[in-house]
Amino acid sequence: MSRDCGYPTGRRASLRPIGDTTIDTRTHQQVHAALKARRPEEARALLQAVLEADPNDHEALRAMANTRAALGDIDGAIDTFRKLIRLAAEPLPLIDELAGFCQRFGRQEAMLPVYERYLKTHPDSAVGHHNYAFYAGRAGKPQVALDHYLKALELGIPRPEQVQVNMANLCSGALRDDARARRHLERALALKPGYPAALFNLGHLAEQEGLLDEARDCFRRCLEGAPDNFMALARLADTHDFSAGHDDLLKQLDDTALRTPDPDIHFALGRALEQRGDHAGAWRHYAAANETDSKYLPPYQPATWERRVDQLIATCTPDWLATLQQPRDADPVFICGLFRSGSTLVEQVLAAHPAFTPAGERESFPRLIAGKLPRYPEGLDAVTPAQVSAWAKAYLKESAELFGT
Repeated sequence: MSRDCGYPTGRRASLRPIGDTTIDTRTHQQVHAALKARRPEEARALLQAVLEADPNDHEALRAMANTRAALGDIDGAIDTFRKLIRLAAEPLPLIDELAGFCQRFGRQEAMLPVYERYLKTHPDSAVGHHNYAFYAGRAGKPQVALDHYLKALELGIPRPEQVQVNMANLCSGALRDDARARRHLERALALKPGYPAALFNLGHLAEQEGLLDEARDCFRRCLEGAPDNFMALARLADTHDFSAGHDDLLKQLDDTALRTPDPDIHFALGRALEQRGDHAGAWRHYAAANETDSKYLPPYQPATWERRVDQLIATCTPDWLATLQQPRDADPVFICGLFRSGSTLVEQVLAAHPAFTPAGERESFPRLIAGKLPRYPEGLDAVTPAQVSAWAKAYLKESAELFGT
């Protein structure tokens, strides 16, 4: 897994008032208590009273955006953010906050026009171009993102080596252009020799290309500059066969596992011990890694998943699918499978045939679901043929832009 190293930069909007407010302390406390107690309707009524007296109250508008989000009115929350942006003397921090909000709720498309309007009036804002690029990449517009990253570099954005790494990730990921990605990583290292993020991603790229000696060298150099980069150590271990020795690296893994619950380290150590034939030790570290992961991942709820699957079966009947059938001039092949199930291998086998173009793990459908069907599979029964046609055309257009087919 390659890593972005740059988040949106610049001054961020805080949660403090950004302008005059007519909210008195008592009302503010009541709104906060209502939201904390999960009574958003009560909070909305209190805020509506304030906004009737002053429709431009900044703090009330901010609180109303949060309240509408709590009520599930994401479009209303976005509209409220937009009003705040229009009122702000320095709108970019609020635009960045709106972008983060849209990202969280799968509404990436909604934030891009706001950046575009800002850049029309602030064309020399390096931070504006950088942050627009950051979110455009996540909205499935890699070439737009690259163009604006390039503009940010031309305008002298600080830490240009980070921008080069982010551009490399767009090239190797969405655009499937590893050669171009390598050039950006080399530029990052020219700007900042020994830069750990560039070395890590260059190691990842080399490993994917089967260049294991180069990958090992990159991961080692990354660890020299960032000794606590546990993922780099784990990836270095993944390039070795511990049945053939490498005692020093095994000891480094073992020492590191004693001081961190990091799952990458424990998975890597489990793999190394398994190769050595120490299955009991491997099991302990696999279990430790899974235990750590379980603390940060949502719990598996069998009953919930059974209901979702039952709903899919009940909705997606042959008759329902027939009503949505579209004329087509393309025949994409979709490979579905669980992690580590061999789906990538199937893709590589098919890609060996000249009639196939491998597309990797596309983000098109996750973005579609997050933005158009946020409660999936709820809402599937209301999907219309016109919507499916529009989604199919958008998918094919994106495929043509990315792969020329």
